[in-house]
Amino acid sequence: MKYLRFDTSTGAEERSRELWAQNIGSDPEPDATSHLYLHAKNESESFLYVSDDGDLLTEGERSSLIDEDEFNEWVEQNEEAAEGS
Repeated sequence: MKYLRFDTSTGAEERSRELWAQNIGSDPEPDATSHLYLHAKNESESFLYVSDDGDLLTEGERSSLIDEDEFNEWVEQNEEAAEGS
């Protein structure tokens, strides 16, 4: 599994919907759960879970994919921040 980071909390969801529309052929309804990739977010950033080789991503997105260790560091930091609030 690889992960693609976005600098906004809605970026991963928006990109997943764009990819769905580009590759499935129709834009899902605003309240539908139709996403090409799963995603995670916090208040300031988000990630796509890329479970394939990322062929549908742009070259720039593919070169920005991070591995599981780096993503797990992000998860741990967010858990620690939530516990400290």
